[in-house]
Amino acid sequence: MPDIEFRNSAADIGPILAAMHFPENDELRETYAAVHYVDKYLADVPGESCPSLEREALVRIIRVAKSTGIKTQVANAIKRAAIAADFLISMYAMHSFPEHFKKPSVSKAIFIARKFAGISQYGDGTSIPSSESEIRECIKEYRLVAHFWGALRFHASYPIIPNELLLGSLEGTLDFLGIAGTLQDFACTFVPPSPKPGPTLLDAAQIWRVPETIRRLRFPWKTPPSWLVATLKSYKARQRGSI
Repeated sequence: MPDIEFRNSAADIGPILAAMHFPENDELRETYAAVHYVDKYLADVPGESCPSLEREALVRIIRVAKSTGIKTQVANAIKRAAIAADFLISMYAMHSFPEHFKKPSVSKAIFIARKFAGISQYGDGTSIPSSESEIRECIKEYRLVAHFWGALRFHASYPIIPNELLLGSLEGTLDFLGIAGTLQDFACTFVPPSPKPGPTLLDAAQIWRVPETIRRLRFPWKTPPSWLVATLKSYKARQRGSI
């Protein structure tokens, strides 16, 4: 996958979100980006003004209007991507505090993701996938963009700016990419401990990448997150060490 493009323009935010929701579906990604562009464009148009829009954007808006499933697809993407995010953040947090945790492991991170999923509900009241097989499927499904969703999940708990500005302003988008870049750099170099060491958590050649030109933002935590410590107290080691 290519680098995410960000040219310090608000028009780039839609494609970033589109890649996050539909990392492997070109048509849905293009449609989502067009919807986002038009929605934001119209929001900036005063009164009853008649905006001038690119024809291709309008064509895609019409297609969306005829589609009854795209909202469901977006909602499903958010649910499943959040699990991949929790998995990656858990791995990063365990790695960040080696003095508190013997060693990070895939099994521990999956256990944490399951715990969170089991007590979570989506905004519409529906549950989040929580069986181990579903957790593993979600991690694989969103492996190409887990670092972006991880940035959202992290910032929700440790905000550096108001959350609504994180992908709602140019400065906030740079901060978002900086956090995602930190997770990306970790995941593309870290090999989970295992009797037979395998690949890194993420494959730099396959993921949607944060460009190297984006300044990385380090996580501000000084001590292990309390949620991680509390959740792992009930963990019992197992043998499955890979995704």
